[in-house]
Amino acid sequence: MGTIVDMEYREVIRPPWWLYASAVILVALFCFTFAAVVGGPAAVVLFVLLSALASWLVEKRKLVLSVEPTTFGIGDVSIPRDEILDAVALDPQALRDVAGRDADARATLVLRNLSTKAGVKVEVQSETSPYWLISTKRPAELSAALNR
Repeated sequence: MGTIVDMEYREVIRPPWWLYASAVILVALFCFTFAAVVGGPAAVVLFVLLSALASWLVEKRKLVLSVEPTTFGIGDVSIPRDEILDAVALDPQALRDVAGRDADARATLVLRNLSTKAGVKVEVQSETSPYWLISTKRPAELSAALNR
């Protein structure tokens, strides 16, 4: 990946706050039951360890989108910019249509529906996938960066 100076666009889509809270609450309920069996100090240590693990697992669900001069990064995957034919911003209804009833079975979907409802359809030159459908909070900005 390039440096921040080389980037034309960067966005990090994290899971919503309530997903972290739900994970910690579930861990707390488990540890409360555990405390009844083995005692408080061991349950507190287990709570800290399991809360850190749960938060780390939820955080791994984040998606980093970056548009650089030569590549478009989607998480751990990158697409060369010269393979991108067109990028179209989609509002929530258009995203539902393209991901649902109008979907191509060969398309690559990278959707984070809990975090965002809008997206971008990126048409690419590929034998395996005609387009990528990607969640984003700023579809107009991402599509403009890809079409430059």
